[in-house]
Amino acid sequence: MREPVRGVGLVAARELRHHVRTRTFRAATLILVLGALAAVLVPAWLGGGDDGRDLRIGVPPPAAGLPAALEASGGEQQRGVSARVLAPGPAREALEDGDLDLALLDEGDRLALVGEAVPEPADLALVRSALQRAQVEQALRDAGADPSEVAGALAPVAVVPVALDGGGPGDDETFVAVLTSIALVLALVFAGMLVANGVAEEKTTRTSEVLMAALSPSQLLAGKVLGIGALALGQLATITAPAGAALLIAGTVDLPEAVPSALWSALLWFLLGYALYAVAFGALGALVSRQQEVATAVAPLSYLLWGGYFIAVFGVGAVDDPWFRVASLVPFLSPLLMPIRITLGTVGALEVAVAVALTAATAAALVAVGARVYRTGLVAGGPRLSLRTALARTVRRD
Repeated sequence: MREPVRGVGLVAARELRHHVRTRTFRAATLILVLGALAAVLVPAWLGGGDDGRDLRIGVPPPAAGLPAALEASGGEQQRGVSARVLAPGPAREALEDGDLDLALLDEGDRLALVGEAVPEPADLALVRSALQRAQVEQALRDAGADPSEVAGALAPVAVVPVALDGGGPGDDETFVAVLTSIALVLALVFAGMLVANGVAEEKTTRTSEVLMAALSPSQLLAGKVLGIGALALGQLATITAPAGAALLIAGTVDLPEAVPSALWSALLWFLLGYALYAVAFGALGALVSRQQEVATAVAPLSYLLWGGYFIAVFGVGAVDDPWFRVASLVPFLSPLLMPIRITLGTVGALEVAVAVALTAATAAALVAVGARVYRTGLVAGGPRLSLRTALARTVRRD
């Protein structure tokens, strides 16, 4: 048992070293890292200087309860507000020095909200709401109302948004679900093509003949699948870690609540999907006689993956429909459809367990068949074998 496992480990380590050292892999990883960072940082830079700090407003004396009203109105709108009482002259100086964002100036017959540029409508609405709040509070106090009664009268009324049909996944959750499916199909196609191209390269350069002198075809295929799988996960971590750190530092994006479930489901279904597809990619890659034939040989698997992707994207609005629920249990479609249902919270633990079990069982069966096809393809010479011919030869050999 120890020798087969050691052989698989040696092949996996060889795959990691080989791909990490290539300029193509390094360049692609660097481009993806820069693209992910740009996707996070560019919106922050174009956000007009919104750095997450409080909106700083100057108010004229006597302020009475206006500063507290501004902070309360900001809290109702989930915005931080800090107010300072300043006379008109110092308020203008503070605006020019950048110590204030806005200043409310008393011009006798009117109040003017002044900023470096014309204040945004949302800022103007916030100030108006605070002024009305302060006036109502003062009127209640002048009428002799108890402070607790004043606070109760000014307390915001909780209003919960509910759709006519009882609600459903929001736009943010749907976006995260679709983005997860896109990432999964790209990761599975990329990793699968790495396996297929690697197998084809070793066959066409006769490297596999040398390797099979010391290792079995099953060890070669298993090592290649494990090595490239570790490579894909490492590349994914290399891309997402800097982008995630930049996102936290920038602090300009509120992550939807669906993100944690999307992350763990994406990892789970990438592993299951990779186990399902990678062996098949490797087996088909062993059937070619020239490197240029790889894309044609693995086309059926690519079509299957992209077909699942289109079902996921265009069917995301029908995740509760029977056809989508059934499709999400089909092993070759589960890696792309089940994460959507998990992210949107429309699937129970039992269905997830059934999908995992079916996919794992199918992957195990495919490993057994794929390893035999892989062996048949490696030892075959001449033109590219069709899958039917390879299966027939495999049956006769067994």
